[in-house]
Amino acid sequence: MSLLALLTAKSAAVDPLAPLAPLPVYPEQALPYTLPTEAPYQVPITMITPTYDGSGSTVHPSVVDMVAEGFEGGFRGWRYWMGITPYNKSSLGLENPSILVSNNGFHWHVPDGLTNPLDDPRTSPDKGGAYNSDTELVWDPDKKRFVLYWRRAAEMLHAAESTDGIHWKRTFGILGSYTAGTTSDYVSPAIIRDGPGQWRMWVGEKGQGTWSTGQTMWTAPDAMGPWTFAGRRSTTSGNQYYWHYDMLWDEETKMYFTISSVSGSGGIIHVGVSADGLTWKTGASIITEKGSYRPTMVRRPEDPDWYDVWYSIQGPNEHGVSNWWTKRTQVPRSEWLKLL
Repeated sequence: MSLLALLTAKSAAVDPLAPLAPLPVYPEQALPYTLPTEAPYQVPITMITPTYDGSGSTVHPSVVDMVAEGFEGGFRGWRYWMGITPYNKSSLGLENPSILVSNNGFHWHVPDGLTNPLDDPRTSPDKGGAYNSDTELVWDPDKKRFVLYWRRAAEMLHAAESTDGIHWKRTFGILGSYTAGTTSDYVSPAIIRDGPGQWRMWVGEKGQGTWSTGQTMWTAPDAMGPWTFAGRRSTTSGNQYYWHYDMLWDEETKMYFTISSVSGSGGIIHVGVSADGLTWKTGASIITEKGSYRPTMVRRPEDPDWYDVWYSIQGPNEHGVSNWWTKRTQVPRSEWLKLL
């Protein structure tokens, strides 16, 4: 082969603009229940979520709707991409970041060619921590990539990026470091893109041997950082705090929307709004199912008056088996607008 032909072949092999081939897509049945249209918005049946340990038990979902991100027909054939971790019987050693895909948001699959988990502390190059929790998945349109964040227990936030959804490059320690009794352990990151080169992160603080003591906000010019401290919020009304949440920017109202577990509520999920990301107004509970935990939301592009919502729950599923499970529901936009 000539030098020109060799260079041409090499360039074509790594062309980042080349279209990605569709992944195998599997048939999915209709949802086995009717989505609620009024509060409370909990649903009776848990999702189908394959896990690398075989339990199907999951926690802390984070979903990206690739149709909402501008991909007609989804990304590589799949509309919804989700970061999540197994959590069978609250086993910390299984709580490691995984990727699943779906076209109806209820039946989930491991995308063809990917092996979960993306990070396992027993085999990780940095050999640190006991488990990896609190997944957060975003799509970065500037660099056409997914970024998955997670919390390495008692350490810091790590991340992995992928342009094809299958091959992931890990970066350890994008934010924070924990020293018992002296600094905060960052939990449950929620990241949004405000605009080109404008990223915003909220993380809970779990410091000095206590559970969450507040929430900090950070900004960065890139989804991978570097992150700059931008403020701290202590509690909500009633001396409570947001505990495992999701955030969105609402362009029409110029407000940040959140959906969140709230401390001391026994597993109740609320919505909230904020103009600056630090001062929040919290609404009434919208999911009152006991044990509800860490919701995530995406605005539905074909019906923008509704948000698709996923949340975890600790308790019995529809078969009476107690464990950690994840559910899919919907919440109307009016629940946030009534707080304005």
